[in-house]
Amino acid sequence: MNHSIFFCSVLIFLSSCNTIPNENWINLFDGSSTDGWRAYNGDSMPPGWKIIDHVLTFKTEQILEEDYDYKGSRDIIYGAEEFDNFELYVEWNIPKGGNSGIFYHLKEGY
Repeated sequence: MNHSIFFCSVLIFLSSCNTIPNENWINLFDGSSTDGWRAYNGDSMPPGWKIIDHVLTFKTEQILEEDYDYKGSRDIIYGAEEFDNFELYVEWNIPKGGNSGIFYHLKEGY
């Protein structure tokens, strides 16, 4: 009998809780443009970033051949929005011997 009362109490409690609505995911990259993305302390995307087969890719060869004199950060890019509480899903590939990462909860100037 005590188990039945406990079980019913739990069911009543859970059914009375407000559920958080299922929010839609926000795509930070649409596979076709870099609109809304920019360099660290910059207004636009730095050279070297290209969209190849719907993948945002950094092309080191372009830096060495075309944009050698560019001044500024090339490796850190920012999206258009800031988020406080989020889940990040990313598909990432880096060549062997590469050194890379994802910075999050980071503000410019620190």
